[in-house]
Amino acid sequence: MILNQYLGEWDTTFTANENPKEMKGRISTKWILGGRFLQQTATIQTKHGSQPFILSNLVTYDPDKEGFRAWKFTSAGTVSETRLTWDSDSKTMTSKTVDSPDEKSVTSTGTLVEDGEDHWVSVVEDQAGNTLSIVSGKNIRRENE
Repeated sequence: MILNQYLGEWDTTFTANENPKEMKGRISTKWILGGRFLQQTATIQTKHGSQPFILSNLVTYDPDKEGFRAWKFTSAGTVSETRLTWDSDSKTMTSKTVDSPDEKSVTSTGTLVEDGEDHWVSVVEDQAGNTLSIVSGKNIRRENE
């Protein structure tokens, strides 16, 4: 299954257009609830000595909707739902926000450039389609974990 490619422990590095300083974190991905959902938990240290930002995704394949679905929960209290599509030719997963509490849309693409390396970009837009933020980075699977 496609989602198996995301299992394991990963290091993530990324930058945002409004803050060009590189940020780092760690992602842990595992199957839960009998292998029905993939749980990804990312811990990002935003500033030295501050509480980390934590993001958790639950991802599954929904045969009724014939596609992937995900729910995101953050330590800031936000919750959103996304739909995902997989392009096997380019090895790219694209997600689009279905339900955003702040009425912004988020489109993310992640490309598995090789086994254990995922390059991604997230674009946040307002209701008028104006780009508010672009965050890009890469995830590298940790060896022997």
